[in-house]
Amino acid sequence: MFETGQIDFVIARHNLEHYQDHVKALLEWIRVLKPGGLIGVITPDHDWVDTIRLDSTHYHVFTKKSLARLFGLLPEIETAHVGIAAGRWSVMAIARKTPADGGYDYLARYNQRESDRCLARGEEYLAEGNMKMADQCQMESERLAREARANDDG
Repeated sequence: MFETGQIDFVIARHNLEHYQDHVKALLEWIRVLKPGGLIGVITPDHDWVDTIRLDSTHYHVFTKKSLARLFGLLPEIETAHVGIAAGRWSVMAIARKTPADGGYDYLARYNQRESDRCLARGEEYLAEGNMKMADQCQMESERLAREARANDDG
């Protein structure tokens, strides 16, 4: 349906567990991603609920550990984050298609944009005299800027 390298991002929320061949689905999603494109997957967290018993149409179960292992084995992507999407319910993994040709780095650009937004909001808090929130915005901005630089470097 889509040509290779045509899509900026793929979001799969609570459907990967329903595919008989979940690896085939992931490989197809990776194929259609542009270099630097993002893939985000959210599944039920089998560490907290018996997901097969929850829904008999589930073929697979996932935990943070199993998602990290699965994403670590997939070709052409680098895992950016694996964690909890919703406590006691869902886990998530986010990865970026390896930019073979120096493709656009969505994660770095997103982190930089969010860093800039935090700085702007911090200035507003400063003008209001709310030093605690201004300091929090500054720290968050610095963290995001570090992540943006790390994504640019690596």
